Amino acid sequence: MTAHEREPSHENEPWYVAETEPGYITGPGCKLIANFMLYATSESDEQSILNMRRAVACVNACAGLPQDALDGGWTAAGASTYAAKLEKQRDRLLAALKQTQSDIVENDCVMADTAIFIDSVIAEIDRVTL
Repeated sequence: MTAHEREPSHENEPWYVAETEPGYITGPGCKLIANFMLYATSESDEQSILNMRRAVACVNACAGLPQDALDGGWTAAGASTYAAKLEKQRDRLLAALKQTQSDIVENDCVMADTAIFIDSVIAEIDRVTL
């Protein structure tokens, strides 16, 4: 692959069902992603729109997951392993932030506002659950 080429990828999330244009799925910046055929009867149109909303919800729910995981048909065990990896990463980052906070307080090198800010960041990280 040359420097000017990049590996093909899907459109970034979030995706939306366009409310003003029935049958269209758009992405960030209102970029057209897909156009679904709507059928002649209103019942079929309603079903098509429900199907589009379901497809969009699935895509958005997968945001951030590696493509190879989706292609490989992740199992519950695979998803659990991935979540555990993310939890370990969060724990390492939290520990590093707490150490930085401790170092700052020990060296009296910042004002109290910074320590309060760091406390709020730590509290927010502690609230994150996967």
